[in-house]
Amino acid sequence: MKLQSPAGSDKNRSNSTDRRRDEGIPGIWYLFFGNRNKVRRFDDYHQKSYFLDHYSLMIFSIIIGIILLSITDAMLTLYLIHHGAAEINPIMKHFLKYGPLPFLAAKYLLTTASVVLLLIYKNVHIFGTKIRAKYLFIIILLIFIFVVLWELFLIYFVID
Repeated sequence: MKLQSPAGSDKNRSNSTDRRRDEGIPGIWYLFFGNRNKVRRFDDYHQKSYFLDHYSLMIFSIIIGIILLSITDAMLTLYLIHHGAAEINPIMKHFLKYGPLPFLAAKYLLTTASVVLLLIYKNVHIFGTKIRAKYLFIIILLIFIFVVLWELFLIYFVID
């Protein structure tokens, strides 16, 4: 008895290649051309958490803004510390003990790791509410904008 492949035994299937066949480096295709860019069923969107592999340009822009503002915040913080200010964040204060480069690296790595984690879970409901985690991106961006504006105010109007 000879075994046939499922495609060979099913007369309704075409002889085309398998759509799930790997076409190169894993994940690179889905970075720009992923199929799951929105939820397919109305019930899933309103009731369940879901994961996507293709993200909007808006989310990408907000993430780049958060990272750039985080780096700006770190640079302005170093400037303010050099002019007599003190770091009040205990985690960043710890890295500041090792110098400016470890401080910058820690700020960048902690920010990007947090953003990537939030990106993965952006469609999960926050604490069982109807609010999805993706709205935290806007809140984080606004917080960084206000922090950078505050630091610029300190530099231009407070420091002698």
